[in-house]
Amino acid sequence: MNIFLSYTTHENEVTIELLQDLKEQISFFGKVFIDLIDNDSFDKQERVVKELHQADLVVLINTPNALKSNWVKFELQTATILEIPVLYLNIFEIYPTIADIRIENDV
Repeated sequence: MNIFLSYTTHENEVTIELLQDLKEQISFFGKVFIDLIDNDSFDKQERVVKELHQADLVVLINTPNALKSNWVKFELQTATILEIPVLYLNIFEIYPTIADIRIENDV
């Protein structure tokens, strides 16, 4: 199964560490494409489109502003047109908030 991870990095919640961790966890289910990690192509946008067209599943890291991103909107619209299922992962369910970390560490 080819899995395409959709996200925006315009927010502090989505970090390279989070993406790497998710890739490791999700790769149990198939080949995962994460633009920031896997895209070493000369034409990066073309590669994103190619990987999206080959996807069997799109996983969206849903952050407060994800749906405002033009690229995320494009990826979700393309998935809809191609009838690729989309799994929405709420960022606050997969990644602890700063407040939670501060409470745990008594900061």
